[in-house]
Amino acid sequence: MNNLTIYENTMKLAGSLCDKTGKLKLSSVIERFVDMAGEQTDLWEKECDFPKNTTSWIINKYDIKIYSFPQKDDIIKLITYQSRYTRHFCERIYAVCDENDNVLIRIVSFWSVRDYEKMKIVSVPEEYSRFTHDGGITSKTDKKMAKNTDYSHTTPIYIRTDDFDTNLHVNNAKYFSFMYECDDVMDYENYVPDEILLNFVGGINHKDGNTMSYLMEDTEDGIKLSQKICSSGGETAAVMESYWRKI
Repeated sequence: MNNLTIYENTMKLAGSLCDKTGKLKLSSVIERFVDMAGEQTDLWEKECDFPKNTTSWIINKYDIKIYSFPQKDDIIKLITYQSRYTRHFCERIYAVCDENDNVLIRIVSFWSVRDYEKMKIVSVPEEYSRFTHDGGITSKTDKKMAKNTDYSHTTPIYIRTDDFDTNLHVNNAKYFSFMYECDDVMDYENYVPDEILLNFVGGINHKDGNTMSYLMEDTEDGIKLSQKICSSGGETAAVMESYWRKI
């Protein structure tokens, strides 16, 4: 069912969306969810007066809970809807479900509207409040992003031309691939992510000179990986904390 409040897509998980072990890649599903949200917004624009030529949605943060990774050839259902509206931002839920509607991955995202002509964040059109939907998927988390972290490592990160979106910033889905670029401290063969907090501060708009700082810490349940992504000018583009459990 595709409509103004809840947008769904059922699909067989293709190998192109999976990693080398056959698990769904987070970056792949985030890209598809952003596309679905855009398709739903196109439906909203037929109902509302939204000046698309000068404004655009921008992502503020993600909170992701992973219960189980779907595998190649699984039948999965992708669901998205606006779960909360305010004049300053909107909360959007994404969920990956199995064919029995069990939630495998829950993603909470927070979005604002930016006017690129005025170069500032503007109010979300009030008309959008009527598209809010209670889908019954919890958006609460008990994890909080640390305010200050002493990172132990810093390394260059490499950006391709294909990583940039239409606004000439690195696509937000790309940031999830950085979790897998800490080989010197992480045991990726024996640990998988359980929960991820990603806050966007700025953006990356150049291919060269960008860096990632990171710190791995043991926890009672597994591993915590803290990361800071910086642009070529040294400004913070995003901070991320991911919690990993042993397989």
